[in-house]
Amino acid sequence: MVEKVPLQLEQTMALKTLEKLRLRLLDLTARNRLINFRHTGKSLRIIDELPDQLVETLLSGTEMLFLPVPEPTHEESIEAGFIEIKKVTREEARVRKDPTAEEWAKRLGLETSYEAPESPTETIDRKHTDTAIQTLLYPYELETRLKGLRQTAELGIQEMGANILYLAFGFLEWFESGNDNARIAPLFLLPARLQKERLNPGTRTYEYTVAYSGEDIIPNLSLREKLRIDFTMALPDMDENTTPEDYFKEVLALIEENQPRWRLRRFITLTLLNFSKLLMYLDLDPARWPKDGNIIDHPIIERFLADYDTGQNEEDGADGGPGFGEEYAIDDINDIHAKYPLVDDADSSQHSALIDAVDGRNLIIEGPPGTGKSQTIANLIAAAMARGKRVLFVAEKMAALEVVRRRLDAAGLGEFCLELHSHKTQKRKVLDEIEFRLKKHGHYRMPRDIDVDIAHYEEMKTTLKGHVERINRPWKNTGKTLHEIFMAATRYRREIGINPDALHPEGYDGENLDATAQRRMEDQVAAFQKIYRAVTAQLDDDSELHQHPWYGVRNTDLQIFDRERVKSALEDWQHSLADPNGERERLVEGLGCEQNRITDTLDGLSSALADIEHLLSLEGNKLLDRLPLLRGDVLEEAERYLTLFEDIQSRYAALAEKIEPDVPQDLPAVDDFLTGIEQLNRFSGPDGRTKNLGGGHKQIGGDTGLA
Repeated sequence: MVEKVPLQLEQTMALKTLEKLRLRLLDLTARNRLINFRHTGKSLRIIDELPDQLVETLLSGTEMLFLPVPEPTHEESIEAGFIEIKKVTREEARVRKDPTAEEWAKRLGLETSYEAPESPTETIDRKHTDTAIQTLLYPYELETRLKGLRQTAELGIQEMGANILYLAFGFLEWFESGNDNARIAPLFLLPARLQKERLNPGTRTYEYTVAYSGEDIIPNLSLREKLRIDFTMALPDMDENTTPEDYFKEVLALIEENQPRWRLRRFITLTLLNFSKLLMYLDLDPARWPKDGNIIDHPIIERFLADYDTGQNEEDGADGGPGFGEEYAIDDINDIHAKYPLVDDADSSQHSALIDAVDGRNLIIEGPPGTGKSQTIANLIAAAMARGKRVLFVAEKMAALEVVRRRLDAAGLGEFCLELHSHKTQKRKVLDEIEFRLKKHGHYRMPRDIDVDIAHYEEMKTTLKGHVERINRPWKNTGKTLHEIFMAATRYRREIGINPDALHPEGYDGENLDATAQRRMEDQVAAFQKIYRAVTAQLDDDSELHQHPWYGVRNTDLQIFDRERVKSALEDWQHSLADPNGERERLVEGLGCEQNRITDTLDGLSSALADIEHLLSLEGNKLLDRLPLLRGDVLEEAERYLTLFEDIQSRYAALAEKIEPDVPQDLPAVDDFLTGIEQLNRFSGPDGRTKNLGGGHKQIGGDTGLA
């Protein structure tokens, strides 16, 4: 039985928790520009303007024009001595750097102090009642500064839907306890908006105006909490009738009484201040809610803040407080496609969150970037639509809305989404989109073949589920799953420090490798590991196992008492190695070669002896004594003679085909034969006819018939 907590105590607990959460939205460190402000390029400082008059003009709806410091003309630069004209040549020379805007403003008689003047008790100067705001920048500098402020302010509206551009009136110069570094913090903050106007033909720059945005004028709440917590000081409140000067007086009275070293600086600055968390801080203030619908009275908010269980949601933490939701066995839920449909990918935790939301449970979904929150939101919206519900999706930044919108578009649900963003949405566009959806009403059809797709999905799911079950059930009699077996193998490989392929347990399979066999094998592996490490410890650091003196010995019957027998066998073996060494020396001497040409290994000697046995026997007609002479030029000359001899042999063979074989062997007959051919060639031309010898022509034989 759950004890009922009294209502008053419930609200007290909830209020206390809510106040803690609200304070977390306020950054009270030096990183917060609302506490530690610096004038940078992201701000524009105003000079010579009356705070009250400026606020009054803006609140009336008037757009005020920013005025630059006029740049010096050429003639003014000469007159002021920045440019010098030589008397003789009349050439111009710049003798001084161009003046800064502040230097030139002083020459023009402008008030250049950033401290705003006090409100006069008598007549107000006309320059303080016009619709212009004086700055201390040249035209091109002013245009660049205001352009950047406007773009950043518009981007803030697009992304967060909140204005971040403010006119700050007055700054508190304060010090941390025990610190002499002064810090400033804005006091009176008026929401503003910038508008780009016409191109000024004189300066060739665009003009900009500023106007009141219509939002509430607020004090610096971050500074208020900082003063309350660290200095027990209460920053004055303000209402709709409070003017800057009124507020300045109250702040002055506060610091004079509590912190005399602090000062009020009468600065006026247009700057960017992010109040997104401050807006949440204000929205969570119970005092700003109506009495009949206060935030603290909502049962869900009350339970969340008070952190106790009413007994209605038993699925939460066992202690009655909020806990992490259950992750369901998605594959075992019946009719999951009809009850909890998906339009985007989802893992089991994301699908479980969708199930809880669809079933009406209250939950908070959290996760770091990239964990699928956007796709879970898209699935939630689609599931709610499938049940005929309407969904309002809000986000702090526009980018989050666009991500979810793109996912719904990809799922074919884009036509069911209506964008209602304060900055982009136009009335005509909203009406047109509503009209389009009204015309489409009743014309949407169920997706074709969806039942076939679901059946195919279920078939694949069953296959995958069976695979998962097989790899996660114990394998045969081992009592271990495949996951556990592979993990153990990896662990043993790392712990043993050797290649597991060296271990080949035989006779084991899943049937006989039960728990007892596994324990026995573990003992064997441990013993093997011990021996292996002991053996490797006998080696040098850079040696490997195959270099061990006993490597290759496979006699497993050797015992400690066999030491002398092994020693004797090794000595006999050592003596027997002397015979091959003697044979090697005799072989070197017999061959007459260098000693290093004959290997000193047993395998090498055996190979050399085998080669000697295969040498051809001598028949007595080898001029072995001439072999040492066949080297260098002599060897080359011998090779030429052999080539010539082979050529003569081939020519003899060709002649033997046309004349008697014995004729080429008779060298004198060959000489006579060649002489006769030469004489015949003298009397015959190239065509085989005889030459003119002075008498008549005479044909001698025609073709000789000789080749």
